[in-house]
Amino acid sequence: MNETTSPPVISARSPAFIWLVVLSCMSGVVAVVGNAVVLIAIYRTKALHTISNFFIASLAAADMVVGILLNPLLSAKAVIFSYQNPDLPIRGSVFDKVEDFAWIQAVVATTFGLTAISVDRYIAVNFGLRYEALATLKHCALATASVWITSLVFASVRLFIDNPDYLSILWLVMGVITCILPFIIITFCYMQIFKAAKRQVQKIKHENSLTSRSGFRRKNTQVSHAKTAFTVAIVIVLFVVLWVPSLVTAVVQVSLAGSQMPKHQVIFTRLERVAWPWVCFVAYLSSAVNPWIYSIRSRQFRAACSQIFKCFGRLRPRNEPELSSTERGTTIPNTSACCEPNTG
Repeated sequence: MNETTSPPVISARSPAFIWLVVLSCMSGVVAVVGNAVVLIAIYRTKALHTISNFFIASLAAADMVVGILLNPLLSAKAVIFSYQNPDLPIRGSVFDKVEDFAWIQAVVATTFGLTAISVDRYIAVNFGLRYEALATLKHCALATASVWITSLVFASVRLFIDNPDYLSILWLVMGVITCILPFIIITFCYMQIFKAAKRQVQKIKHENSLTSRSGFRRKNTQVSHAKTAFTVAIVIVLFVVLWVPSLVTAVVQVSLAGSQMPKHQVIFTRLERVAWPWVCFVAYLSSAVNPWIYSIRSRQFRAACSQIFKCFGRLRPRNEPELSSTERGTTIPNTSACCEPNTG
């Protein structure tokens, strides 16, 4: 038997990647449309102009980036590198750098955004009376700007690294700073939130003073803060469940990248060509699902989104023929007003 030191060629070409492209495109469209509706709803509905919803708008913008950039990049990668040219080298290509840049930016913007929302909910639930003084619009703007600047800086570092050893260090540092530390903070915040929520429920049950108008107002505020916190908790759990496979795959790839053992190179190639596109698709699903969580959990979001869709439904196409006064009646509904921002 003749032995060889070169790893066997892995052919990843499969019709399944065509389905991956179709599903990825559908997920991208849903993510863009759904998060656009969330952003429009927050913009034009005055009742949604709260600090927590501004943080949610930032998270929705990050999810839109996933739909606009990452889903199309995933589709292109599945076609070019896994279906049409399964032997074409990915590492070191411009496509590889661009995909890594977009992936890092999306992960950092999402994890840091979720951290900002968690801290905001922690302050709201545990320091309710001081919340308006601690969580101001200025603080919200600074935190949001910091999230986006940090995500772009971290992602830009990848564009200047070609050495595999330095690249491994970058992924390790990014994993600690952008994944482990944020989730330590998020875990601490939600442990305190659940404890505070439990205390507040017991307090509400035993305080007779809540029968007054101010008591009811305070009760409604506390319930609103707690409900928003639980909504964000659902988003965080969903993010963890959907993104962990891609993070684990990335860690394994980094650990095998410098190995010269044929077996390890085969595993690395299978992960890169076959597993990675699918785990990325699963991760990107969170961006398509998040807008529905906001809408289902919030009555105000449901009402605002419903109004947006009604507005689009009432708009008459430009090429529709003009009706006569007899056909349209004496009353002409004003549909343009439904598209104006709600100031009341």
